[in-house]
Amino acid sequence: MSLNKLPSARPYHPTTFQERGVALPFTTPLLGGARARLSHNRGIEIIVRNPAGGRGVYVMPLNAVTALCRPTLYDKVVSNRIAFLETVTPATVRAIGRTTAAEGLAGEGAMQAARAAAKNDENDRRAVVHHLLSSLIRQVNIGPNASPVPGPNSPDLDARARQTIAWLAPRLGQSAGWGLKALDALADAMTGVGISAGGEVGRLPGLIKQLRAMRDEIAEWARTQRDGDRVCLRTRFARSATSHGRWPAR
Repeated sequence: MSLNKLPSARPYHPTTFQERGVALPFTTPLLGGARARLSHNRGIEIIVRNPAGGRGVYVMPLNAVTALCRPTLYDKVVSNRIAFLETVTPATVRAIGRTTAAEGLAGEGAMQAARAAAKNDENDRRAVVHHLLSSLIRQVNIGPNASPVPGPNSPDLDARARQTIAWLAPRLGQSAGWGLKALDALADAMTGVGISAGGEVGRLPGLIKQLRAMRDEIAEWARTQRDGDRVCLRTRFARSATSHGRWPAR
């Protein structure tokens, strides 16, 4: 009697934040790499690595963190605030982590970094809003008699933009209020990505520049190494940081 051959087990790699969870900015060593996601039957659950150091993860309710370890005050506050989220996304978790750090609960250095990051995001959003408004005005007012677009700090920019939206929205079958909300939502989506090819504006282009600099520093360090394992580790990291070949490894 022959036995049916079952397919071999394959590793499961979730592809969405809803399945995989969102990384949490915890400071407790045992909670490093923890992720949070919505659960259908118990609210928000947390995914933590095996405390014994073996393979696999633990999945438990978010409020059970204190049963696993003794989290820092910062981690406790972050957990309590995340528990009230209706949607767990990188943006909502980042906002909670940054707000909590700005209150000084993670130390002086983290507080200064959080406040500086919030200020940078505010400046980036202001630049994105000006770019969107000026582009809209420029595209609508095409012609030989078109007036120049006001500068980013000009008091006429908002007035010109509102006039442009009031003229354009009805032609799209929408209200002027809809146009303003659409521009606001688009600015929120583009603030992190940036608007220029050079990456001068935007949180993600800045992170990519830092990652590129770190990759180059590791490559420079690897040139001085003779240990094969260290060189192999550098190669693996460079391959990951190169983002599928867009940044050629040096």
